[in-house]
Amino acid sequence: VATSTTVGTFSMNGSATLKIEAPINEGDKLRGIAIYQSRNAPSTSIAKINGNSGSFLQGALYFPKQEISYIGNTGMQSDCLQLVGRKVSFSGNSKIKNECPVNSGAGSFKGAGGKHVRLIG
Repeated sequence: VATSTTVGTFSMNGSATLKIEAPINEGDKLRGIAIYQSRNAPSTSIAKINGNSGSFLQGALYFPKQEISYIGNTGMQSDCLQLVGRKVSFSGNSKIKNECPVNSGAGSFKGAGGKHVRLIG
C-alpha cells in the first residue's frame, strides 16, 4: 500500500508529445482508465496538463484526491477524455472532444451541450 510520501505526481508540460491510451481489453480491471493515481496521494499536489499540442490522450485520468489543472491544449487530440479529480480547472484554449470509440471501456458524456459534472462522495 502506497503512503502519501511515496505517491508520485503527474505533470505534462511544454511541447511534450505523448500518446496515452486506456486499455480496452474486455477483462482488464483498468479498462477505460489511462492514468490511475493512488487514493493515498497527498491532496496538496496538482496534476498538470498544459501546452501539449502534439499529444494524444484517450480514457480516464484518475486523480481522486488532487486538483487537475488543464491549461492551453489547443492542438492536443483528446478523444473520449474523462477527468476525475478533487477539483478540475480549465484555462487558456482548453478543449476536450466527446467521442468515445466503440469498446473503449468509456462512454461519451450525455446531457445539455455535452457537459456533465458529477460529485462523487
